[in-house]
Amino acid sequence: MNNEDKIYTLLEKIYIELQDTKKELQNTKRELQDTKRELKDEIHKNRKSITNIEEKLNTMDTRLSNLEQGQERIERKLNATHDQVFRNTENIEIVKNNVREIKEEIGLLEAITKENVYDIAKLKLIR
Repeated sequence: MNNEDKIYTLLEKIYIELQDTKKELQNTKRELQDTKRELKDEIHKNRKSITNIEEKLNTMDTRLSNLEQGQERIERKLNATHDQVFRNTENIEIVKNNVREIKEEIGLLEAITKENVYDIAKLKLIR
C-alpha cells in the first residue's frame, strides 16, 4: 500500500467517524430540543398555575376583607345592644322601685280608706 492509499483509508475512517459523530450530535440536538420544548410547556403550565393561585389569593383577600368588615359591623351592633341592655336594666330598676312605692302608697290608701269607712259608719250611727 502506498502512502496515498494509506491516507485515503485513514480519511475514510475519519469520515465515517465524523458521520457517526454528526449523527450523535443530531440526536443530542433533537433530545435537547425535545427537552427544551418540555421545559417550555412546564413553564407555561407553572405560569398558569401561579396566575390561578394569585387569582385565588386575591379572591381570598377580598373575602377576608369582607369578613373583617362584617365582624366590625357585628361588634358595633353588639356594643350598641350591650349599651341598650344596660340602659334597659337601669330603667327596669327604676320602674321596679316606682311600682314598690306605688304598692306602698296603695297599701297606705287602703288603710286610710278602711279607717274612713269605719268613721263614716260611726257617724251614721250617731245621727
